[in-house]
Amino acid sequence: MILLSLYSLLLATPAEIAITKQPSKEDEKVTLEQIAQQENERLNNLPFKPYNQLSEVLEGGAIIVLKDLSKWEINEEGRIYSSGWLGPARIKIVKEKDSQGMNYPFKITNLATKVTVSARRLE
Repeated sequence: MILLSLYSLLLATPAEIAITKQPSKEDEKVTLEQIAQQENERLNNLPFKPYNQLSEVLEGGAIIVLKDLSKWEINEEGRIYSSGWLGPARIKIVKEKDSQGMNYPFKITNLATKVTVSARRLE
């Protein structure tokens, strides 16, 4: 098998060899930059910021306000946790899969405490 590959390489034209060359570090860098740009575009098109910062906790943890001034209502079971959250903790927001019809379609995680609660965005 190896001999056949070496034989093929010997018979290959320079153009064919150039096509099969391994990507260089520069090629990888461009690819990583493109991936980062695509991810930034995806995040900018979301109706909420997936990573944010806690600004205020209101009404005993029932409502949290984030740095971007968005307000989120926390479900009743999660309020015992969110009532103790302190700013400026980093927050991660994820929309539940198959969340259609759910009262609290988002999961909000306080990255400082690693506690996740269900929430819905208030307009």
